[in-house]
Amino acid sequence: MRPSRFLLLLLATLACALGWFLLTPAPQPQGGRPEEGPPAFPLLAEAPEAAAGIAVSGPEGRYRLGRSSLAGPWLLTEKGGYPAGGDAVARLLNGLSVLRLYEPKTDRPEQLGLLGLDDGGQRILVEDAAGRPLVDAVIGGLRENLARPGDAGTYLRYADSAQGWLARGALIVPKTAMALVDRQLLSLPAAVIAKVAVTPPDGAAPLVLLRPDRGGSALQLDPPAPDGAALDRAALRGMTEGLRRLTFDNLAPAGARPFAAPWRAVYTSFDGLRIALTFERRNGEFWSQIEAAAVPPPHRDAAAPRADTAAFATAMAARTKGWVFRLEPFLFSRLAQRRDDVIDSAVIDSVSE
Repeated sequence: MRPSRFLLLLLATLACALGWFLLTPAPQPQGGRPEEGPPAFPLLAEAPEAAAGIAVSGPEGRYRLGRSSLAGPWLLTEKGGYPAGGDAVARLLNGLSVLRLYEPKTDRPEQLGLLGLDDGGQRILVEDAAGRPLVDAVIGGLRENLARPGDAGTYLRYADSAQGWLARGALIVPKTAMALVDRQLLSLPAAVIAKVAVTPPDGAAPLVLLRPDRGGSALQLDPPAPDGAALDRAALRGMTEGLRRLTFDNLAPAGARPFAAPWRAVYTSFDGLRIALTFERRNGEFWSQIEAAAVPPPHRDAAAPRADTAAFATAMAARTKGWVFRLEPFLFSRLAQRRDDVIDSAVIDSVSE
């Protein structure tokens, strides 16, 4: 065997042995039960309700959460105080509180990266209302099958120590603030949309579409298209399908992103739900302010909106008022339509010849 190949084989063997040593649990004493190890974070385990502030930092950025009272909602500091998902924060705090130390691992700085405990880990700080730390640690990767199949563990290191640990319990710390937010705003099927009105930013006449009947009937122009003209059905489907699953991937306080020349699209359902989007595309990004209200349903004289519709509109207005949301870029081309855009000009030309 050539010396260079032998050297490469030897290095590979040593690397495998080192990985086995770092990642394989040590044998437990006879009769020992690793699940009875001490809590990794005893202060949080004793009083998880005392958590009042959370700060996370890692390779993908940093974010903070806080709340004004121990019974109040968790708010995202970097997002202007937008509410975080209560269940997502509860899962994070519960995951931290139930971790139990299983065994010590390496304390050598050059090897901590194998466990995700170097700069590539997620540092998390949990404080109480007085600013006292309940948790201050770097959370690394997961380890499967500790004492038995399906039994998971998490690598961690206390922030003031180089000692790595394997803890019993699986924990994944969200890498970004948006991972703690319910990003779906609306799911409005096209068949329930009774009216669409789109106003361009240049003051041109709005594009108004009406659906005479709930369900399968097609949208119609109001006023009607010229005699013999056909509508671009693909464009109309795109306009109404855009609200089937309306999600966002970023947000900001409304005052932080004022609109210069916005479009406005107003959708009204047969049940009296009105969704108004004021939107603009800037630097390739599609940002929109979203308003929700309950109104008399179209096609029903003096009818009141349904009670469940009114409740939904109130809840959605509370989520969206005062914020702008970054939506999927392709939605802009679907929603930013003028009247002439949905009339098939080729059909008009053939009729006029």
